[in-house]
Amino acid sequence: MVCFGYLRVSTEKQDVENNRNEISKLAKSKGYDNVVWISETVSGRKDWNKRKLGEEFKKMKAGDIIIMSEYSRIGRDFLNSMSFIHECRNKKIEVLSTVGDIPINNDANSNLLMAVTAWKAQTERELIAYRTKIGIACARARGSILGRKKVMVLDKDPLNIERIREDIKKGIMLKNISENYKCSTVTLRKFINKHNLKV
Repeated sequence: MVCFGYLRVSTEKQDVENNRNEISKLAKSKGYDNVVWISETVSGRKDWNKRKLGEEFKKMKAGDIIIMSEYSRIGRDFLNSMSFIHECRNKKIEVLSTVGDIPINNDANSNLLMAVTAWKAQTERELIAYRTKIGIACARARGSILGRKKVMVLDKDPLNIERIREDIKKGIMLKNISENYKCSTVTLRKFINKHNLKV
């Protein structure tokens, strides 16, 4: 019998240490000292069997246990989550969460609780997507410029200001300057106007 701890985050910025500690605590309370960790950074929309979770699941055997922080870590898609639970039942693998265990039994109560949990996770994802979409639309309506601010190629090196000013003073043609800096003449003109390099 092997106890697996499953950690999934959507981005590298998210921290999993609290979840890891909670999973370790639950595993220890059930007598499992050695936890095999499955960690991945992937969207919950991706099918579980096409992720690292799916690869590790193939190696699991009857009697193994999977602990996660909450069932939404499986994914935020209703059918995807229910598919995972169904496969665990077939393989006789126990699934637990640190925020409240739902017995993975093939009875009406267990089925209803799991269905509600999976539905809630998908609903939350859809609400987040909807609010984001509305927020972007409102920002655009106000004239806000979205996304990262574009940085001119020539601005990446602060020394370019003095270099290009000297080139202009020497009378070097803009076409030749732009070729030296591997940029277009249009980009060079914008850079000159931005930094008031006209002589």
